[in-house]
Amino acid sequence: MSHDPTLVVAKFGGTSVATPARWRVIADVLRTRIAQGAHPVIVCSAVSGVSNALEGLLAEHTDADATRDRLEDLRAVHRTLAEGLGLPGDLVDAQIDELESSLDAARALGELSPRTRARIMAAGELMSTRIGATWLTAEGIDVAWTDARDLLTAEALEDAPDGRHWLSATCGFERDEALRTQLLGAASATLTQGFIAHNPQGDTVLLGRGGSDTSAAYLAARLGADRLEIWTDVDGLYSANPRAVPTARRLRRVSYAEAANMAALGAKVLHPRCIGPVRQAGIPLWIKSTQDPSATGTVIGVDHGEDGIRAVTSRKQLAFFTMRRDPTWQPVGFLADVTARFKAHGFSIDLISTSSGVIQATVDMAAAPLADDALDRLMADLETVCTPTLRRDVASVSLVGRNLRGSLPDLGPAMEALEAARVGMVTTGANDAHVTFVVRADEVDELATMLHGAVFGRGAAPALSSAVVRLAHPGAA
Repeated sequence: MSHDPTLVVAKFGGTSVATPARWRVIADVLRTRIAQGAHPVIVCSAVSGVSNALEGLLAEHTDADATRDRLEDLRAVHRTLAEGLGLPGDLVDAQIDELESSLDAARALGELSPRTRARIMAAGELMSTRIGATWLTAEGIDVAWTDARDLLTAEALEDAPDGRHWLSATCGFERDEALRTQLLGAASATLTQGFIAHNPQGDTVLLGRGGSDTSAAYLAARLGADRLEIWTDVDGLYSANPRAVPTARRLRRVSYAEAANMAALGAKVLHPRCIGPVRQAGIPLWIKSTQDPSATGTVIGVDHGEDGIRAVTSRKQLAFFTMRRDPTWQPVGFLADVTARFKAHGFSIDLISTSSGVIQATVDMAAAPLADDALDRLMADLETVCTPTLRRDVASVSLVGRNLRGSLPDLGPAMEALEAARVGMVTTGANDAHVTFVVRADEVDELATMLHGAVFGRGAAPALSSAVVRLAHPGAA
């Protein structure tokens, strides 16, 4: 009698597919999961730095010489990886040539459409997995290369502004037994791409920031996976960014809600969009390290959380808006007028604070494709209902946890640590899961270290530098 194997989805990010040594880790994971009776579905990102290089190509597409140089750099990166794995160096030359043809066509037309942008940006994942699948097969692993655009379909978004439905798509993740059966019957393992899908018309679309994490979560839910593994260069979620805060400690178990809040507020190990599909399907999510594959990592699941402050997180690349009206004039609908204009220009408000005549809000620019192009239009539109100002050199630092209102004594040391600061904005989450401070980007690491020390008792907090204080006065030097 045939046995339906368990199914494990494992995502490997850019640094985890960038060197022969990391591909050997992937091979070991595949062999281990297959030996355990599982069918592993490996979801891979582009090689580290390649997506940024492709964005550079798009930015310079009108300059034939600059794009030619960038294409040769891309060719060299993939040639080095392929040859390091003992494969022919020209393995992805055809895809590089296709990129050049697409850029030449866009230059001739004088237009780079969102549709073309999506097709060009998809090349990174396609190239990394072509190399990986060829090498894994040569290593004797029964793996089938599968195009993610055959696995995930984007939902139609008719009112998406500026063609963002091409660059930040959302996919359905209903369980699909036929797809599961198809993959299980093709080989012992599946290798596919993160970040890309197809729309109902069959065109390539992107899943936006954190797209590989999100792809893996969609696939885990669609395939009824037993678990989702996110493999990265950090062995789990930490109480702070361990690169910036050496005293940060690893969290062994957290809830779906806590993980989503940490990710949304700056924990870069995973993207908040990947939590919803696995949470809805009840699939545990493991954070694992390619640098230390035997490490336990962090398990994200149901009711694993604890009350109180669990982590200090931080983010950069925020735009900070202050919108003013005469406080003696309080017409109904000030907040509605403002938020409607953000929506009309395709911006999602991230953090918000209100008073009778002032609204302050942030937008996460890293999560908003094409947002830079729309900022001027948004500001002009806001001027019809208020007096807006905008700051771009802004970041946030957050105390994240659960039932924080019941943990006020724990917040005390953090508030004392902020005694010298006059930050730009302070907000608390309506879900009682975070307290966030908007600060200058060049001071956020210092402030995160200070708050972590105050909350978790790892030494006295250092004094804040004057740059944090100056944020409260935008005109200060």
